[in-house]
Amino acid sequence: MSKIFYTGKGDNGKSFIGKNKIDKTSYEIKTLGKLDELNSLIGVIRNSKISKRIKNILLDIQNDLFIIQALVARLIVDEKLKQKTQDLNFGIEKVEKIENIINDLSKKLGNQTQFIIYGSNLESALFDYLRAITREAELNLWQLNESLGKTKKLKSEILKYINRLSSLFYVLARYQAKIKNSKEQHPNYK
Repeated sequence: MSKIFYTGKGDNGKSFIGKNKIDKTSYEIKTLGKLDELNSLIGVIRNSKISKRIKNILLDIQNDLFIIQALVARLIVDEKLKQKTQDLNFGIEKVEKIENIINDLSKKLGNQTQFIIYGSNLESALFDYLRAITREAELNLWQLNESLGKTKKLKSEILKYINRLSSLFYVLARYQAKIKNSKEQHPNYK
């Protein structure tokens, strides 16, 4: 018997997380959706013409995003599902790993003193687009965190990690331009 990927009944604007029925307009669902979009775009970029090292970095990030999504979902699931995910951890070492990659790549780039017009090559443009989606995901995470009140909050390391990701993707865009000898233009404001 094959699996059916829809019920045929419609969902009336609700999503299920575990046994919990949640409005699709809730901060939790919006945040999970944006993290899913971010993870999907990383998958697209992993299949572009980039080095094996960068592909491995992106795969690690995708795995980290699945942990973040599980931790966001944990905020609204029943106790049985919370127990299944109790071993999930997201610590400062994940933030530090991203920072180390940024520092390593930044040494190869030098200082940036002007804005860049995106699109000097396809891979750079994809990383710039990824950075923009990451910033939206960060905003969604902050909005979710504010909506939770004082009793439940996201781990601060998650918020730091997403913030560093946008910096990493900016650096990766500049790095792709450099290794492909693409001249990046600056806005002329005319």
